[in-house]
Amino acid sequence: MSSILVITTSLRAKSNSDRLADEMIRGAKDAGHEVEHISLKRLSAAFRAGSTALRRLNLRVLCSAAE
Repeated sequence: MSSILVITTSLRAKSNSDRLADEMIRGAKDAGHEVEHISLKRLSAAFRAGSTALRRLNLRVLCSAAE
């Protein structure tokens, strides 16, 4: 079992990015993984750097609609 963190940055409710994240979360949970979902929707644009910031932190980005 893995621990998975899903971070979404879309500003729109029920966006394609949110739907994709929901499906990834459901699949991961069905496979027995522990999943945490964090939405950056309410933060200002200065804090929403998406997958670029994650790469700088050396985190692995499996799927990003921001690219």
